[in-house]
Amino acid sequence: MRAVLLLALFFIGCETYQQVLQPDKARERYVQATRKGEIRTQLRTEAVILATYLNQALPKYFDSKKGVYFLVDIYISNDSIDSSKRGLLNPLYSIWLFDDIKPISIKRLSKDELIAYNFDYVSPWGEHFLVEFPAQSKTVLTLFVKKDGLEATALRYAPPSSLILDKI
Repeated sequence: MRAVLLLALFFIGCETYQQVLQPDKARERYVQATRKGEIRTQLRTEAVILATYLNQALPKYFDSKKGVYFLVDIYISNDSIDSSKRGLLNPLYSIWLFDDIKPISIKRLSKDELIAYNFDYVSPWGEHFLVEFPAQSKTVLTLFVKKDGLEATALRYAPPSSLILDKI
């Protein structure tokens, strides 16, 4: 009897353990839709950019027919002291898609808004922005971030099936 009880507990424990090991599909999709770029001068890093293509990460909430949306997490090493000119609002920095498609809006997100949007995979030290561009018919997108006088960093986004083909 005791052996049967121990065996039953073992299998119940294994099932719970298997459930814990299942991948978090939402987090996996979020990570796959995130790119990292840096803006550098010689050996110095001027800015670190983490940009998530929200239409790909959260298609239920960000409709591609309405626009192209990015969560941009940017850390600038010598950013402005003025909080209204930090991150993507810094006049030395610019952001665009493809051949100079400017954003419709750049909205700074507070910590509370990050929580409300359920964006919990962001860096604690960066400035966070919701960036909206006009809807695009192209399936492969390239987002550029640039500091005046330096080269732009290009972040390429493709449908998940295309990403696999790029590695072959």
